[in-house]
Amino acid sequence: MLWDYHVFLVAEGEGGEGSFVLDLDTTLPFPCRFSEYATLALRGEEGMAPEYHRYFRVVRAREFIRRFSSDRCGLEKKQLALQETKHVHLCFYSRTT
Repeated sequence: MLWDYHVFLVAEGEGGEGSFVLDLDTTLPFPCRFSEYATLALRGEEGMAPEYHRYFRVVRAREFIRRFSSDRCGLEKKQLALQETKHVHLCFYSRTT
């Protein structure tokens, strides 16, 4: 499966705990330690054709809240049903949407 984009939040832990990832579309723990997320979810690009190598765009929380939104319409009904049992908030809307 190829995604055209994927959004997840990286938050700094308190008291030297390191960073955590909050990702609504993973089966990993929620939240998940960044080191575990990078190893298990992001993985390497070995064996991947160069045209499929990933690009990351880091967006500050303030900009994300102001400009991004998703009604999750790209997910299939089966995926939505699974997600609804795991997370309450599936849609997010920007202030300009």
